[in-house]
Amino acid sequence: MKGDTEVVLMVVFFFVGFAIASFLACNDQSFIFSSIVNPLATLVAAFMGAWSAFKLQLLQKFEEEKKNQIAAGNRALSTLMQQINTLKLFQVDFIDPVRNDPIRHFAMRPLLTYHEDVIGFDFKSLDYLAQPQHQQTLFELSIEENNFRKALNLINARSRLHFEIVLPMLSRAGLKDGGKYTDKLMSTVI
Repeated sequence: MKGDTEVVLMVVFFFVGFAIASFLACNDQSFIFSSIVNPLATLVAAFMGAWSAFKLQLLQKFEEEKKNQIAAGNRALSTLMQQINTLKLFQVDFIDPVRNDPIRHFAMRPLLTYHEDVIGFDFKSLDYLAQPQHQQTLFELSIEENNFRKALNLINARSRLHFEIVLPMLSRAGLKDGGKYTDKLMSTVI
């Protein structure tokens, strides 16, 4: 912006100097007005119009970019809330009901596979956070996404093991799903 102002001032001073020199060199006022002032005013008006249009376009581009960045930030916040909600619902629905059960590792129900790619950040739209003052935020979002994916992978692995190993083993031992068993009995089955 500072360079733009300097350029405008240099152009204005050039034309003002040219106009003053022409005025002093020529005594005929009508010649000066028709030959110098009119074209000079037209030239200055055209330049100022083009410069104003350029500045307006830059301002609109800046506003659009700012709007896109705000939308990308809001999408990132929404994604983060979805990730938190997914893990909180898993805790409420699967972990909390068996938290105090001595055989909670067996009593916690398995579930179908979570698809980890459904809830993720669009890091391409967040590239404006790559600036030095915001790099930490981008780094922390990346870590949280990795933590979320790891949690889903662990939930999926536990469910897979429960379906493939634990349930068949309990079934062979004659234990019914949902029955009340002690940790002592479970240790004999394993």
